Amino acid sequence: MRNNLITKNLTFKKDGETKTAKWSHLVQLLKENPGYKGIRLIPKLTEHHLNPEKLNKMKVKFASQVFSRTVASNMVYLADKGILPTECKETADLLLFMDNVFDSVNGSHAKNKNAKPLLGPATITSAHIKTWTKAKSELNSMEFVTPASRAETVPTIKNWVWTLEGIQVLLNKLRIEYGVISVWLRHLNPDPLENFFGAVRSHGCQNVNLTCDQFEFAFATLLINKLNIVHTQGKNCENDLCYALCYFVLNENTEATSTCTVDIENILEINFEDIENKEKDPRILAPLQYAVIKTSIYSLVNFDFIKCNTHKTKMIDYLINTVIRFMTFNYCKVINKILSGRRQVDDEDDKVQMKPKKYNTKCFKKKI
Repeated sequence: MRNNLITKNLTFKKDGETKTAKWSHLVQLLKENPGYKGIRLIPKLTEHHLNPEKLNKMKVKFASQVFSRTVASNMVYLADKGILPTECKETADLLLFMDNVFDSVNGSHAKNKNAKPLLGPATITSAHIKTWTKAKSELNSMEFVTPASRAETVPTIKNWVWTLEGIQVLLNKLRIEYGVISVWLRHLNPDPLENFFGAVRSHGCQNVNLTCDQFEFAFATLLINKLNIVHTQGKNCENDLCYALCYFVLNENTEATSTCTVDIENILEINFEDIENKEKDPRILAPLQYAVIKTSIYSLVNFDFIKCNTHKTKMIDYLINTVIRFMTFNYCKVINKILSGRRQVDDEDDKVQMKPKKYNTKCFKKKI
């Protein structure tokens, strides 16, 4: 929506009246944005939001800050004072409309639902249904007009209509079949799933065309690292730290639902195969390493210093998982340094360290 508005005007019907929103009105607002000693009336409206050469077109945050109630109200105020043209009010109506639509699908516990009711949970009696019904009517009336006066309907508008209709179908199904009468719509956020697949694709530099086996190998590696990756700068998704997925994989009830026949208490007595036999299948190596480290910590550390019986189990799991993540991270750093030749092998009996050492020696000879 924002990207199309940069190069085209947008016509829409509101309360039976046809209106036109223009990007030039926002540029005028930025130029007339009053301030005093560096404190501006609209501090979040900058060149990086409006200048096509500077804005990040994939950053949703910048678009939501433009289509906001603050920008709309200040644009109307300056238009009423004669500082901006009167027609800027039509652009302000579009900004306020999009702000309400954003809020209606973005409610969560962390939002201030008292200041903006649409940020609350969606229920039968909430304002969401009425807002979506009106929004679909206005979205269906929208058309972009090119500089050559040619009308266009872009996929973004249709996709918004489908999204709102899909949410209503989902809410009705949850209410009728499962008795769910209140839903925080921010929980439908697909960012965690996109972050997970981004982590899989970034494993091993750039895996953009994975086979099923490669996907399993990448997932096994991410699993032992607690599914955490460095958040890419400038990416469009919020950093979710994989909390939901980690809880699903490593939750406290795993033992109750697991079909594994291995006795975790005696796992240290397992006779592991040589690393050469399983180096091509990290799905075997990773879970066993995790279990061995966890069992070792249980046997070496006395957790009686935790006095709270209510939260003792969860606290122990949290501490152990943190230690395992720290140990795995540092061990991987050592392996990477050995692989690049920046560190020598500490223990020649450690076959995991000897593998990258041999590989480094082999590659170094080729370069010579």
